[in-house]
Amino acid sequence: MAISQVSSSGGGAGADEPFLDELKCDFAHCSVVNHLDHIHADSGGIDAANQNTKTPKRTVYGGGGSEDQGLTAVEAFMLDIHNIQWPLSLIISRKAIASYQLIFRHLFLSKHVERRLFETWLDHQTTKELNLRSILGSTYLLRQRMLHFMQNFVYYVMFEVIEPHWHQMKNDIQKTQTIDDVLRIHSRFLTETHKECLLMNRELLKTLTKIMQTCLLFSDQMRRFAKSTKIDEENMKIAVEERKKRIMNASKEEDNKNNSKSKSKNDNIQKDNISRRARIKHLTERMQKAIKSENYQRMISRFSQVFDSQLGDFMSQLTHHGYYNDSSPHLSNLCTRLDFNGFVTRALMMGGNSGK
Repeated sequence: MAISQVSSSGGGAGADEPFLDELKCDFAHCSVVNHLDHIHADSGGIDAANQNTKTPKRTVYGGGGSEDQGLTAVEAFMLDIHNIQWPLSLIISRKAIASYQLIFRHLFLSKHVERRLFETWLDHQTTKELNLRSILGSTYLLRQRMLHFMQNFVYYVMFEVIEPHWHQMKNDIQKTQTIDDVLRIHSRFLTETHKECLLMNRELLKTLTKIMQTCLLFSDQMRRFAKSTKIDEENMKIAVEERKKRIMNASKEEDNKNNSKSKSKNDNIQKDNISRRARIKHLTERMQKAIKSENYQRMISRFSQVFDSQLGDFMSQLTHHGYYNDSSPHLSNLCTRLDFNGFVTRALMMGGNSGK
């Protein structure tokens, strides 16, 4: 059951996995929500009662035409497994494999968004030596809020939903005596996992998709900004100077034996330090000019407004479905994880009051 282990545990299959050779890479031809609708077609699709809700697009970087066009490789990538022999094929049917593929796609995309935000965090670390904290504060805050959301959502899916349900299913199967019991337990595992991963709630999935799209677009813009300011090139020069400085300091004790050589070495170090400070000052001024530009400020303000709006919708939906639906306590747990100290709720309430 390689695909089930990869999908549910978030890790790779072991070397002793008997079906490892059957595990293949594949690409989906439709969005996650349409994929779900195909699986639940017999019951009218997910949230069949809400037929007026349009299927959200997973086309993060745009694209027109059909909603299934324009999927990126990350969004469409999935695993597949073939040639499952009887009697295991009674349990691991094509429908069950499709369910595992959805879990994998959902988690894979979430991890991708988290990784992209972490890369943005790394880019921002290169500005630590520059005097930019005061004017980049709003950018840092927005990035950290996005990263906090994605890290907690991924943790919730992996360790509060998939892992406990997986272990529960394994324990229950060990106590069964008939194939019907195994089928029932396996089906319950997939249903509960889909439900608690938000794959059975079109409204929440739609809003979550929008949030991840916004995070990806924000990361793209931050990468383009770093390239346009050539900060990577400047930091590479500074890194080279740092390495030269460490090499010089390592040999300083040996050079102290010769006063003339030591004096010459110290002069070179002082010149390098003066050159480095001048370069940092020049880079700081250039970065300040770019950050204070109207285009950059408008971009950050727009991203902040969109993310706040989408996060507000998501938290409101979590609260509504979690606290007013006794069958969805997992949504209350997710709401608590995302807003453990009530900061998000207070901020959204203040924003709503200020807008009235």
